[in-house]
Amino acid sequence: MNADLIDRKALEQFIEEYDCSDEAMEMRQRAFELRGFARLARSRRESSQPDDMIHMMTLSEEEKNSIDEYARKGVYGNSFIEVLDRLMDEHDITAYGQIAKDSGIDEKKFASIRDKNGTSNRDYLWALSIGMKLAPDEAEELFRSCGQSTFGLYVKSDDDKEQIRARKREGVIGYFIRNGIWDIQTLNYYLDEMNYETLAC
Repeated sequence: MNADLIDRKALEQFIEEYDCSDEAMEMRQRAFELRGFARLARSRRESSQPDDMIHMMTLSEEEKNSIDEYARKGVYGNSFIEVLDRLMDEHDITAYGQIAKDSGIDEKKFASIRDKNGTSNRDYLWALSIGMKLAPDEAEELFRSCGQSTFGLYVKSDDDKEQIRARKREGVIGYFIRNGIWDIQTLNYYLDEMNYETLAC
């Protein structure tokens, strides 16, 4: 662990401003809608019934016309395993066991995630992003393969203190990834020091 890597003042400023731009808010809203779409797509595929709620989503024509394909491969077109294996190749990672170790994820749990072709647990996705030393756009692709987004904590109301706190926690994690600080121990040190739940997988 190397706590000296972190500019504490810059970190705190980043958390306060974390993805509050209009573009980020739009992305977060979109991610919120797409998670609903992912659930609808899975439900439709399992039941083989038309989805009467689909008109309630702000979907593009491509998304509407490709619902079966999205349900099969994931909302954004590539499955978790496809994205994971490609990122492994691009980062010269040769063993799943190494990913589990560097991510702090139990090997049996990681095997279960692979067997299920993804996870809805955001902490696992963040841990994998750090363990594999992913750039922000690569982390976003990994999240999207599971029907989620790194912009995914959409807070409906400023009164939702729990969700606002959760988003600030993810701001700490986002700071590490955006600054190329891929160290789970150091991340957890700062999460704990700032009274957030550590990234325990």
